Amino acid sequence: MKTGVFFHEIFARNSWPVVDDRFKNFPKAMERELQLEEVDLFKEIIFHIIRILAK
Repeated sequence: MKTGVFFHEIFARNSWPVVDDRFKNFPKAMERELQLEEVDLFKEIIFHIIRILAK
């Protein structure tokens, strides 16, 4: 079973009220985990899905 990690660069560029700047070093902070065969990194797909659902 694969694990998907969903990420958009905007998360790393800003400080967010709920998570503060915890994404500042992401995805670099997860380099080792992202090399695992069962892990996939999905970039920017979240915003495309949100735009489709918002229509």
